[in-house]
Amino acid sequence: MNIDKIYHWAVTGGAGFIGSHLVRALVRQNQRVTVFDNFSSSAPSSLADVADKIRVVKGDVRDCAALPSAFEGVDFVLHHAALVSVPKSVENPEETSQINIQGTANVLEASRACGVRRVVYASSSAVYGNGTDLPHKETDPVDCRSPYAVSKQAGGELCRMYTQLYGLETVVLRYFNVYGAGQNPHAAYAAVVAKFMDGARENKPFEIDWDGLQSRDFIHVSDVVQANFLAALQGTPGEIYNVASGKTCSLLELADAVERVSGRKLCRIFREKRAGDVRFSSADTTKIRALGFVPGVTLEAGLRALWQSIQLQ
Repeated sequence: MNIDKIYHWAVTGGAGFIGSHLVRALVRQNQRVTVFDNFSSSAPSSLADVADKIRVVKGDVRDCAALPSAFEGVDFVLHHAALVSVPKSVENPEETSQINIQGTANVLEASRACGVRRVVYASSSAVYGNGTDLPHKETDPVDCRSPYAVSKQAGGELCRMYTQLYGLETVVLRYFNVYGAGQNPHAAYAAVVAKFMDGARENKPFEIDWDGLQSRDFIHVSDVVQANFLAALQGTPGEIYNVASGKTCSLLELADAVERVSGRKLCRIFREKRAGDVRFSSADTTKIRALGFVPGVTLEAGLRALWQSIQLQ
């Protein structure tokens, strides 16, 4: 999506996986960008290629006093600073609450105080849990199965409240399974695509939690960038939008696809089900498509491009 005016954007968690893609896309469109990040799970070097074109403010969203200096004069806040792992949230529910709930409340209050035009909030499909009505619609009941899911639902409720009570425009995006270049495959709770691709690179077996029949809707990070721009510039304040491809894939099917793009045949090791994991995840994308959202990268094409980038490392 082309942005036809120059705005000032703040990206919390802007050095992270999705955040850094957002920052680079904004820079390519000659936008003004401020990154707010505490670099606890990322490094300033992740933005080295655009360092001279952005402003970086080191800070933590749990520190409400640190945010106003980053949001002064900002038009749009893309809020992606979070603890993003379901298993880690199960191990650290208090920290999850502090970062994802209180941190979001701090971001919203600072945005209101600084006169920010709109906040786009990165939520998660985890809030749907094991809901049986598939594909999931934004109006479906939530079924939170982990502290992470609870924290993301609470953040979305805070956004709705700030819009209704204070008039701060907010839009909530519920991401399904995002993948693409820059995901850390070595993190303790690495996303499955990053883990599988790194396993193929190292000729190691696929490690699959549960039986591999659980389904996911994988969405390329470039399409998530598109969704953020649409939400900021065209989304309806107070609304929630699913961000997904609209197509599902089991983990076993994902392993097959990684084998095809890598040309490597690898065995599978099955492990215990992870705490808080859900069986099926499938998205209805009718609502965001009405804004003009069209996923541009199929899973096969995205995996192929990712494999090529790994080979160049």
